[in-house]
Formats: sequence, structure tokens, C-alpha cells
Amino acid sequence: SRRRHTRCSGVSWARRCVQETGYQRRVHGVTFINKDESETTVQAEVGDSLLEVAHKNDIDLEGACEASLACSTCHVILEQGLFERLEEASPEEEDMLDLAFGLKPTSRLGCQVIVDEQMEGTKVRLPKATRNMYVDGAKAKHH
Repeated sequence: SRRRHTRCSGVSWARRCVQETGYQRRVHGVTFINKDESETTVQAEVGDSLLEVAHKNDIDLEGACEASLACSTCHVILEQGLFERLEEASPEEEDMLDLAFGLKPTSRLGCQVIVDEQMEGTKVRLPKATRNMYVDGAKAKHH
């Protein structure tokens, strides 16, 4: 319905809307630019984080701390337009981003960016490397 659609647009409302209404609209065409510059376009569900989308689609985005804001291994680089319309990063996210490899002005943690309907067609760049402070060179298993 139009009311449900309106209520479920915008990053700040996406996760809460899904929890309250059960509304789940797939967003087609979210593209990850991989470390080797190849592109992988996937479907994403409104309310999922970019980290969850990556894991569901076998995209090489680590997330060593399982979205607890204790690492920077899910660091992504967003398009300027998407970055500007997101809520500002929390102080905790900013602290973790300070540790990220290849930090850019539009960097965010993938676990903190929640998919909404306006992300249709967006591109998300993965950095060339990550810093895992727990075990350098180790990769966490996706759950």
C-alpha cells in the first residue's frame, strides 16, 4: 500500500519498519565493486545491513566482529549521494573507521548501513584490503 511504502522509505526507518510490519521489498541492482575491480550485482532486502547483503551473496566482506562495532573489517566506500543521505556515523563507528585500511571521505562500516528502497542501482566499493586487529590475515567465517 502507499502508506506502507511511504513508511518504509529512508534509512532510519527501514529496519524498524520491517520489524513492525513484516514488510519486505527486495531492492534489485545493488552492485558491489570487488577488490579486483569486478562488479557483482545482487538483490538486497530492505532492512538488511550491507554486511548482511554481502554475506547472503558470498561477497568478500569480512565482518570479523559480527556487527558489534568492534572492528573495521566490513569497511565499504559509498557513492557520494548515498553517503550524504545517510544518518551520520555514530562516535563508535567513527572510532572503528579510524582503523580502516584505505579510508575515504565516503567510508562507512557495512554493518551500520541499512538497505532502503532508495538504494536501487547504488554501487558499493570494497577496499583493496582490511585490517583485522584480532588476527592479521585471518578471515572470519560467515554465519
